[in-house]
Amino acid sequence: MASPKHYAAAFHSFMIIDIIIANLFIHYTDCFTIIALHIILVIGAEIIVAYLEKVFADKFVSNIRLNHVLLHDPLTGGYNRNIFRTICHQGTNIFNIKDVGILLLDIDFFKKVNDTYGHDVGDLILQRLVKTIESIVRSNDYVIRFGGEEFVILQTNVNKEILVDTANRIKYAVQQELIDYRSTVSIGGCMYDEVTDYNNAIKLADEQLYYIKQNGRNDIKIV
Repeated sequence: MASPKHYAAAFHSFMIIDIIIANLFIHYTDCFTIIALHIILVIGAEIIVAYLEKVFADKFVSNIRLNHVLLHDPLTGGYNRNIFRTICHQGTNIFNIKDVGILLLDIDFFKKVNDTYGHDVGDLILQRLVKTIESIVRSNDYVIRFGGEEFVILQTNVNKEILVDTANRIKYAVQQELIDYRSTVSIGGCMYDEVTDYNNAIKLADEQLYYIKQNGRNDIKIV
């Protein structure tokens, strides 16, 4: 991928070529020698530019890969908590937009699942959970592994009714996907415009999740 630095390097290279050729005309009268040197110098400049393009392209790809590693959970492929900093510092901060819905999801009795089936199966359940959630939400929504078996789902341009519907569809789909392990989920949530910042929104969603856990689990509660 070309950048301003590429073009600056190319321009600089051809300026040098022009200077060298001008000097050749002063010191040499053999036209064929000058043409041959000119061709060699042009080819050399093209090689330099091609090399610079490869260097910058490799750097660009490396930056993309690094960014992906920093923002994604290596086990599930979903986002990790670092995405919150990115969201909050982008030119368009989604938390400056009204109608943002937040869901906080927890796998019920996940420790028992690990103890019964082993941690390899537990990891597989986490992976299948994320894929199931991603199949339900929109491509511009965020599915974030918040920690352990807890996940945050961020949706923009939604109201409470849509958020409740999303939570119910996730709850049902996960239960069907993980039926072999009798796994269920509890989901708390809230509309972001009800609070002052995303930390408070997460706290409010967590309060709803805690209420569900204290009252039987395998349910949703959205405020």
